[in-house]
Amino acid sequence: SRLTLFIRPAFPSPPIAAEDFHAHLRVLNGKLIEKVGQLEESERRGAETLWLLETLQSSAPVGFGFLDREFRTVRANQTLADINGLSIEEQIGRTVEEAVPDLWPQIEPVCHQVLETGEPVVNLEVEGQAPATGERRCWLSSFYPVRLASEVIGIGLVVVDITERRRAEDLRAVVMDNMAEGVIVCDQDGALSYMNDAATQMLGWREEELRGQQMHSVIHYQHADGSP
Repeated sequence: SRLTLFIRPAFPSPPIAAEDFHAHLRVLNGKLIEKVGQLEESERRGAETLWLLETLQSSAPVGFGFLDREFRTVRANQTLADINGLSIEEQIGRTVEEAVPDLWPQIEPVCHQVLETGEPVVNLEVEGQAPATGERRCWLSSFYPVRLASEVIGIGLVVVDITERRRAEDLRAVVMDNMAEGVIVCDQDGALSYMNDAATQMLGWREEELRGQQMHSVIHYQHADGSP
């Protein structure tokens, strides 16, 4: 037996007509222009979103900041800088301990907790002297893990000055506790949320004993219409 090998000569592809070539080129150019337009629109929207966020953060009456894993300030808005008594430029690169040494003992455990657990800590009340004025203030602070992919790369801060609200609450408590009349405050479901000292003396129960309970069942034997 024998093996016969046939070799077929290669023939060049037929040339593309000039009209077809230009038509194909126009299609490619059209697709390229469309893609460039989409990229430009996406970039424009991204820039608008970034500008909007920057504007909101810079003008909001709430302190916003970002700390790296060494608790150095990477970003801060003007409100946070005012709270710390430093300009934004002076604050960037400093650790929280360097910026607010008197408040750091209250903040440090929370920062470590957020990095270690990856869970936020919200509505932590921090009290102390304001670095800028020396006045005693109270801030409601929240700490959030900031992730890149699955890695926690730092901590986001949200800080609100609640000093005036706290003072109003303290004043209201002093007034209520020194009234001769008994005052009871219930929520929309009739459960006790507050009662003053006079009410405690009249009823014989402390607020913590009744808080959350339906007051009608505790102190009333019947409704106004006579029903139980």
